[in-house]
Amino acid sequence: MPDAPCDPEIIAGFEATVDALRARGHEIAQGPLPHDLAPLNAQWSKIGEIGLARYFAEDPVVGAAAAEKYREMAARGAAAPATLLYDILGHVFALREAARGLWGWDAILTPASAAHPWPAAEAFPPVIDGQEAGMATRPGPWR
Repeated sequence: MPDAPCDPEIIAGFEATVDALRARGHEIAQGPLPHDLAPLNAQWSKIGEIGLARYFAEDPVVGAAAAEKYREMAARGAAAPATLLYDILGHVFALREAARGLWGWDAILTPASAAHPWPAAEAFPPVIDGQEAGMATRPGPWR
């Protein structure tokens, strides 16, 4: 994804994996995903927030014992309109439908993460490949 930054060391490791597969005789074709992930990516973080809200509602003891950042996430999820969840599920369904048969490929390869691990107290690394990272940098109508 050309608009998604990825730390150079991670790209190098990924490219080494691709080279190793090619060396073993696998055919590798490089290109963009044949499905636009932008609508789903714009709302991806809301899935966890809505899920936490549901979990904490079902088990308030767990919610009360959770760290403040998770209680805040759950509060945002609880405030999310049902239409947002419906929209997110529509994007997930569209991706699943588009991916049937992996577009004719045996596998789709991508780096597992765009950045090296960062402190657990932080929701995301401050910078990925020299670019500011985080929720403020993501597009989307609802934050």
